[in-house]
Amino acid sequence: MIIFVAAFAFRLCGFLRKMSETACGASNEGENKKRPLQEDADGTDSKKLRIETDRVKRKKVALLLAYSGLGYLGMQRNPGMKTIEEDLLTALLKAGFITEEAFNTPQLVQFQRAARTDKGVSAARQVVSIKLPEDTKVESINDHLPAQIHVLAIKRTTKGFNSKSSCDARTYSYMLPTFAFAPLGVETTESYRITPEVMENVKATLKIFEGTHNFHNFTARKKPLDPSANRYIMNFDIGEPFISRGIEFSVLRVKGQSFMLHQIRKMVGLTIAVARGLTSLDTLQRAWKPERLDLPVAPGLGLVLEEVHYDRYNQRFGKDGIHEPLDWEEVEADVKAFKEKFIFPTIIESEIEEKSYPLSLWTCFIILPVVLYGCETWTLTLREEQRLRVFENKVLRKIFGAKRDEVTGEWRKLHNAELHVLYSSPDIMRTIKSRRLKWARHVACMGESRNAYRVLAGRPEGKRPLGRPRRR
Repeated sequence: MIIFVAAFAFRLCGFLRKMSETACGASNEGENKKRPLQEDADGTDSKKLRIETDRVKRKKVALLLAYSGLGYLGMQRNPGMKTIEEDLLTALLKAGFITEEAFNTPQLVQFQRAARTDKGVSAARQVVSIKLPEDTKVESINDHLPAQIHVLAIKRTTKGFNSKSSCDARTYSYMLPTFAFAPLGVETTESYRITPEVMENVKATLKIFEGTHNFHNFTARKKPLDPSANRYIMNFDIGEPFISRGIEFSVLRVKGQSFMLHQIRKMVGLTIAVARGLTSLDTLQRAWKPERLDLPVAPGLGLVLEEVHYDRYNQRFGKDGIHEPLDWEEVEADVKAFKEKFIFPTIIESEIEEKSYPLSLWTCFIILPVVLYGCETWTLTLREEQRLRVFENKVLRKIFGAKRDEVTGEWRKLHNAELHVLYSSPDIMRTIKSRRLKWARHVACMGESRNAYRVLAGRPEGKRPLGRPRRR
């Protein structure tokens, strides 16, 4: 019995020793198949470095921006177009404050503008909310921005701050020559000076806009019963006139909760029409009713976003000891300097060189709307088309004046080709044809019960009169 137990124990020890050797061999083969220790360490370090780079600690900030809108197609980013946001995001990318992914998708850093300015519109205090690294510096951003776009300040905000939804009101200014308000019969030249009577008439008209009204006629694609067409205007006034480069200018200031596309420019355009006697104040009252009216639009160059108000935010968070109030008083001198260097000179020089307001009197307020009334249904001969072109050239020569010959020094009339270069808008015949096509599309969308549609789609019956048709 003892011998049997001893033999079993001997065999068991041999079996265990063999199993242990097999396990050690397998462990050595696994270690040999692993990558070298140095390579594993290098890969781990590079992965950690990449994770740390992607996870930069960011904080929500309010970025104060000033810019001149000349040459830009507005604030909002539009692929393939030159916009303020495109240049700003490009500067942030070059400065290393946002990644390539955030540049392509700004929502990743919670990018939001306070107000969307249109083509040619400038801003003195535009605010953008965005998440940026804690070490972001204003100078580093401005190094990659053009001169007409400038970041003035950066302030830390709350995590839930949104520059658009947290805004209480917005203030805009509109700079224009006072001869735009000249009554009919008074020559609208650069030597015109506004009278106290005309100034009081303009102030009275602007006051009517204050309060809550339905501004569906002052924008595009808004129906009369759309609740979003109701807007609240807090204040609308005109400042004292001043003279620059021989032209008298004045600045309108309007403060409102929010504004729609072209709303301020149409408000200014209707005020000009009333001041000049082209329409009455009844048109202003009718514009708030469901009736659809075609209102004139003032040029966009004189419009400036002056300030974005955050009164409720400042009252709640501006005095908590952690966040600063968004009033920007410390950079007031920089704002004033930027306006005097980039915004005001641009408006004045463009008015002198491009004659924007005399042209707007031709295209929007007086001559062209009267001449082209009902042109959608006209049938013109070649002789009539030529007479319209001659009439247009006469008006444009009156607006742009004569030109001094560089060789002889004598004054001469502008040639037709020179007029077309200065007047960048479509000529009168292109305008007529464009309105015809728009009217044809409108009639084509009507029902078969409408008489206009029957005339367009119907075919005349019977035979045409004998003889050669009249040439057109």
